[in-house]
Amino acid sequence: MESKRITYVRAWLRDNNDYESYIKLCDAVKPYALLVYKQKKNVIPYFDREDYLQEVSLVVWNVLERVKAKPDILDSFSAYLNASIRYMYYSKFRNYVMKYAVERSSYEDSSSGIL
Repeated sequence: MESKRITYVRAWLRDNNDYESYIKLCDAVKPYALLVYKQKKNVIPYFDREDYLQEVSLVVWNVLERVKAKPDILDSFSAYLNASIRYMYYSKFRNYVMKYAVERSSYEDSSSGIL
């Protein structure tokens, strides 16, 4: 049995970029996306939940466009999409770090020499 995500992607491809299938796919991805956001939400101060979900919807669209160009991605679609969502967040964080100073602190005892 195929997942809801794959069903929505197939509908999107079949119906020539069907908006309703795209929205359903975004809704299906939302729980995973929010899990990633919850794990890292305090890292980028200006990047709130709504901004993040909007970026996730753009990632979904870009992945769908890649699937259209390379249908073999469909075989591992969920893994590919999940990785794309994580990488989008990492990219945002990297851009933030390059623009603003980020203080790093260690949880280990500094006398042991282990950071």
